[in-house]
Amino acid sequence: MSDNSSESTDMVEVTDALEAIAVFRGWKNVFLTLLILCLLVVQGGFWLIDQGIIKPKPKPEAEGLDVAAFVSPEALVADANATQPIVSEVAEPNEAPDPSTPSFLKAFNLACLTKTLRIANGLMLLSGIFFCLTLFFSVTITIMGRLGGIRHICRAFFMSLIMLVLLLPWHVIFDSLVCGYLYRPEDLVLACEQKSTELLPLILHYLRFVGFWLVVCGFLIAVQVHCGRWANSIRRRHQII
Repeated sequence: MSDNSSESTDMVEVTDALEAIAVFRGWKNVFLTLLILCLLVVQGGFWLIDQGIIKPKPKPEAEGLDVAAFVSPEALVADANATQPIVSEVAEPNEAPDPSTPSFLKAFNLACLTKTLRIANGLMLLSGIFFCLTLFFSVTITIMGRLGGIRHICRAFFMSLIMLVLLLPWHVIFDSLVCGYLYRPEDLVLACEQKSTELLPLILHYLRFVGFWLVVCGFLIAVQVHCGRWANSIRRRHQII
């Protein structure tokens, strides 16, 4: 009688653990989807600015300089015909749009891109934190419920922690040379404006904004692979189809 009651208790505990795991796996997939979408948005924003599709506004020129104070009236009158075309060119406030620019990007300026990148950065950071938390709770439930596949879920959890460390903007938090993948839109604009044509600075530029992105995506793929192996181990142990 006691053996039957203990077996029924174990079955109830295992069932509860499996139900909890199903909930956390669902939320883990939600946060994974948000991470992937935000990574694609941020990487797309980088290429839009880096390739000059969206150009930052030119810096305003120094104000308060009186040209007439440095040039004599006779020289101004003599050069009136030469300076008239230049003034007319400068006076044009709007340039004709580039015909090669896609139609859906013509109304998408730097201000819109900056807001989009800020929202994507915030969602990416929050999704990364909750992604790690769901994996942590999955590890805890797997150990307590003795569900199996603990090796795979532990590896997935530590890889998610490494991914979160790579995401954090350490250069903004501590004002140091060590940087994370997340960056401010103004940092991106400044880096693209100061991009050098020399080989080594150019390689470092793309390693910062593209190589980092590939590393983060690689960790995300590895986490998902180990989570799949963990789920298969649970199915094999408890004969769940």
